[in-house]
Amino acid sequence: AYDPIPQELVIIGGGVIGCELGMAYSKLGSKVTIVEMQKQVLTGTDKDLIRPILKVMKKQGIELLTETKAKGCKTNGKKATVEVELKDGKIETRSADRVLVAVGFKPNTQGLGLENAEVQLDARGWVKVDAQCKTNVPHIYAIGAITGPPLLAHRASHMGEVAADVIGGHPAAFDVMAM
Repeated sequence: AYDPIPQELVIIGGGVIGCELGMAYSKLGSKVTIVEMQKQVLTGTDKDLIRPILKVMKKQGIELLTETKAKGCKTNGKKATVEVELKDGKIETRSADRVLVAVGFKPNTQGLGLENAEVQLDARGWVKVDAQCKTNVPHIYAIGAITGPPLLAHRASHMGEVAADVIGGHPAAFDVMAM
């Protein structure tokens, strides 16, 4: 029988998704290791805000490897072995039932017909919008993940409210501080 809760889970990437899923799986009973290349998880977040998260991770028994590179992964039956390079250059391995890669995002805008509608994309492929969530095409609006990072549900919800207000003729603008 398939058990959706792995006994051992290695997560490559200590961003929002990696940390959130790591903490959730830890609460469900998985032994979690998070491998992050940067000096801290949640890069770009104030260290004072990260401190309580690190405290909870430690309490849950999550192994947090910062300044660590994932070098490769080999599978053997139902187990995986992840090779990591620690900040001191030492190579170690971690075993896992599942490996979650939670690093980097790329837009999924291909095949939507945006080029036919002449909607402009930025250099990385995200849909370009202004403060009212309008694209360069006056009657086309875009919200959420298709517009680029941060790829957060509450950002998308706020953008949706702004777009609805603007479409309804009300003055509104996306303000990340209002989120």
